[in-house]
Amino acid sequence: MKTIEPPRRGLMSASDVVHANRVLAWLHAYVSEPHPELGRGGPVCPFVPISLKSDALVFAVHDEIDGRHPQLLTDLLLAHLADFAATAPESPHELRRRSLMVVVPNIREEFLHVLDLAQGQVKSAMVRHGVMIGQFHLRCPDTAARNPGFRVSIAPLPCFAIRHMAPHDILFLHNDREWFAEYRHRFGNEYLQERIKDPMMLDLYHRAQSLLDES
Repeated sequence: MKTIEPPRRGLMSASDVVHANRVLAWLHAYVSEPHPELGRGGPVCPFVPISLKSDALVFAVHDEIDGRHPQLLTDLLLAHLADFAATAPESPHELRRRSLMVVVPNIREEFLHVLDLAQGQVKSAMVRHGVMIGQFHLRCPDTAARNPGFRVSIAPLPCFAIRHMAPHDILFLHNDREWFAEYRHRFGNEYLQERIKDPMMLDLYHRAQSLLDES
């Protein structure tokens, strides 16, 4: 099994560009648009239109990953995490705009579950750095936070989205003490100052806080 190389900066082959363009088209046509099954208004991911408009979304295409060696994928994501965290801007507005799409186009259908496993393996490390990661592929089982009957993360090519943590991430971080502690450290004042108005977010935050305080 070969070792993973560090993330390549700015180097894309012609086939890489084709894969990135396919994911970009999906980001425009699906992720940046509303969907009737989301359970809320607005685009599927509210960060993507902001990233695209400000030209702050970048791509890394890794055709060397085929899914047969899951540890290679995990190591790749951790390498991207190190680079993404080390180059984080200081401005909160720039943090909100910035995101990275890691595309792994050569993972065959029978190995797509490896993306789900890799996301689970690196999530805690990501959260400790104030970073979120989501996986997307044709068989992704993840559902919308406000509609558990809608599989929201279906994508034409296997890929990951990496971005900086935001207040609404309580939707994804409330059910783990370590994750919630990191979230509260960054956004607890938003709740103390009553800037968060969404009832679901408020409920999840206060439930998670009670469980953390009891432990």
